[in-house]
Parts: sequence; structure tokens; C-alpha cells
Amino acid sequence: MSHNPSPANESQIGQTNFDHRNRRMFLPQTFGGRVAATCWTVIRTVLFRPSLPVMNRWRVFLLHLFGAQVDESAVIHPSALIHFPWNLTVGAEAHIFQKVIINCMGPVEIGERTRISQYTHLCAGTHEYQRRDMRIRPCYIKIGPDVWV
Repeated sequence: MSHNPSPANESQIGQTNFDHRNRRMFLPQTFGGRVAATCWTVIRTVLFRPSLPVMNRWRVFLLHLFGAQVDESAVIHPSALIHFPWNLTVGAEAHIFQKVIINCMGPVEIGERTRISQYTHLCAGTHEYQRRDMRIRPCYIKIGPDVWV
């Protein structure tokens, strides 16, 4: 049986206690989006990540299969961790180096000849901190041409 204590003062009347155990903070997705994300996780783990560094065309091909717009001349290291690749756009001659994490909850654009250095984490999302459930909200990241992050 759940015990709901009475409000400590009148300003709390009408407010409900937020139970963090019953709420989950996640990116709102359709069923198809969840299936696509799960399939990408399997492909990324089995085919993308273990590929040799010289197999860049293979990695670009896999990203294209999942809707990413990656120029053929872009270089993506096999240890790069890309979530939701259908929201990713990478320009010509851009480089994504070792251990980069790109969380594409929203659109992420990386310009031509841009370098994303090792261990960089790009996150196109934030929490709606003013909501009691702290729901995740997708954001937009645009990195222009000739930038070194």
C-alpha cells in the first residue's frame, strides 16, 4: 500500500508527488524508430566497429543504409560511436576520429573539411529541466566548414 503524505504547506496543495520509479527519461520514439535504433546497434556492433581502419567506404555505406548523409570523401574511424545515424550529415573531406561519440537525437551537421578530434562527445539533445519528468528534447547541432573540434 502506497502512503502519500499530506502537503507541508498550502502552496503544495494540488501538487502530486513525482515517483521517479514509474517514470523513465528517454527519447520519445515511434515503434519504427525503436526498431531502427535496435537494428543499427546490432549492425554497428557486428559490422561497423570491428572493421579495419582502411575500410572507410564500408562504414560510409553502412551509415548510408541507415539514412545518414555522409560524403564519400569523409573519413569515419571504426571506434566512432554514432547513435541515430539517420539524423547525421557529414560534409566532404570531414574526419571523425577515434572514440568520438555523436548522439544524433536531433539533426547533426558536420561541415566540409571539419575535424572532430578523438574523445569528443557531441550530444544533440537536452533535458526539459522545467518539467517534473525531465523529458529528453532533441536539439540541433551545426558545425560549419573548416572547423576543428
